[in-house]
Amino acid sequence: VSLDMNGLGDTGARALASGLVGHWDLEVMHACGNRIGDEGARALARAMARHEHLAVVHLGDNLVGDAGAGALGEALASAVGLRELYLGVNAIGQAGAQGLSEGLGAHRNLRLIALDSNKLGNAGAVALGRGLARARALRELFLASNGIGDEGALELAALAEGLPQLVVLDMQMNLVTESVRGSLSAAGTARVHGNLDTGSASSKETGHRVKG
Repeated sequence: VSLDMNGLGDTGARALASGLVGHWDLEVMHACGNRIGDEGARALARAMARHEHLAVVHLGDNLVGDAGAGALGEALASAVGLRELYLGVNAIGQAGAQGLSEGLGAHRNLRLIALDSNKLGNAGAVALGRGLARARALRELFLASNGIGDEGALELAALAEGLPQLVVLDMQMNLVTESVRGSLSAAGTARVHGNLDTGSASSKETGHRVKG
């Protein structure tokens, strides 16, 4: 189902959540750019927890904050079919990252997480990195434009080293210093895109890389 840019808001998100229940064959849901906030995200999370076949969820460019992200994190334990979760361009901070990480780390099938253009900062990146250490299926993690500095970058680089199947860790357009970028490059952290280069950005909601 594709409902991008339809002005759903939280009311529409609740209706969408109700519609998901019973449509057990649905595998992909697009609801980007709909001004969906925490209330709508909580409703969708409850529906996702009951839906074993939903594999791809796009909720980018909305108004999801920490409470909504936490609800989505809780739902992941039951959403066993989920493979890709897109939450770029929202308002998710440290608390939301913590809530997500608890669910994401326990999820055995998730291959892609997009959280670019949120508000994670160092604390959120550290929480996410530690929680994802058990996410053995994770192959792509998009965290561009999140105000992440050296502490968060080093934590995430350590995550990449511990997850050999992780082929993409996009950390572009963050606040990493030259010295840390250099040390990561020297250590061979090749899977960190652009060695945490600050000259370009990523947009996973459209599936394309955008060069700055």
